[in-house]
Amino acid sequence: MGQGRTFVIVNGSSLSIEGGEIEAVNEAYYAPIIVSGNDVTMSMSGGTIKTGEFGILADGATVNMMGGSIVSTGTERSTGVSIDNGAVFTMTGGSIDSDIWGMVVFNDSEFIMNGGTINAGEMGVAGNGTNNPESGNYGANAKITINGGTITSNDLGVYAPQVDGLTTIGEGATINAKKAGVEIRAGELVVNGATINVDENAEYAFNPNGNGSTAS
Repeated sequence: MGQGRTFVIVNGSSLSIEGGEIEAVNEAYYAPIIVSGNDVTMSMSGGTIKTGEFGILADGATVNMMGGSIVSTGTERSTGVSIDNGAVFTMTGGSIDSDIWGMVVFNDSEFIMNGGTINAGEMGVAGNGTNNPESGNYGANAKITINGGTITSNDLGVYAPQVDGLTTIGEGATINAKKAGVEIRAGELVVNGATINVDENAEYAFNPNGNGSTAS
């Protein structure tokens, strides 16, 4: 158990998690694992990461998740994984569970899902629509590729607002959502099959706005 940031991996280093439990005991603005740098790698084949905010923050790093679980609960910023600045996160197994966002993909980064499960209270996988590097919170050119696995959300399955982004959903993917399976606001969407389920009893409303999803 760690208070605040348990592991910060930078500058050509690597991290492998095969078992055990890592927990951030402080809820606000902490991530128990930060991997930063284009030459940094991380693999997770087992174990559990628990947090109230971000489970993993990847900045330019390469992360492979084959197993284990990431759990983020308890705050308005609960996020399983956040990737930024050219990071590549490949998920072939394991689970990500979050009260709010499962996976968030920022600028120039790529999320590839070939297996495993994501369960989220609001958005299973989300990009970011702000295209202003000076803001410190921008999402252009992000790629989301879902070839397999299952995404379940009480709100949106996949939310893709990123400028010049590419979202690809393959036939092995299953998306279960209460409000909308996929919402795209910018970039390109390619769907090659897939199973997308929404609540058949829901009454839908679409409210155009300058920020955030429109489906409710």
